[in-house]
Amino acid sequence: MTLVLLLALPSAAGADEADAHYRAGLAFKQQNKTDEAIGEFLEAIKLRKDYAAAEYSLGLTFKMRNEMQNAAQHLERAVQLQPKTADPHASLGITYYNLGRVDDAIRELDKACEINPNDPTWQASLGKLYREKKEYGKAIPHRLLEVRDRLSVLQIGRASCRER
Repeated sequence: MTLVLLLALPSAAGADEADAHYRAGLAFKQQNKTDEAIGEFLEAIKLRKDYAAAEYSLGLTFKMRNEMQNAAQHLERAVQLQPKTADPHASLGITYYNLGRVDDAIRELDKACEINPNDPTWQASLGKLYREKKEYGKAIPHRLLEVRDRLSVLQIGRASCRER
């Protein structure tokens, strides 16, 4: 039993170290120190190959720097590691759009909307892409969901104003 625990310690220590690099990367990213953030995220990924959050954050950091090819590479990896998480799909979709890959952008935004249908921003983005492709029949449902969600926010705001 002791042998098993000793063998597990290096891996746990590596995970803790990876988390420390990830948190440092987030702090640097928040301060717009993108070079430092990228270095920390890469170090976290080096220590933990399947670190989806670090891949996602690295992709977003490259996106901040307008390095869309690098952003796409790491967002694709994040999607591969966590295919049922909406944010990486949506960010990858927007990145693909910025690269001129409209069909890929639609696929990823559609997946994000499928996972989380209540995000009006993604619905609006997807509707916009369908309108750009002149696929109005596909654009309308997304536009309606976006408008519905924004109206519900306005209604909540009106109700809270009446309570005052």
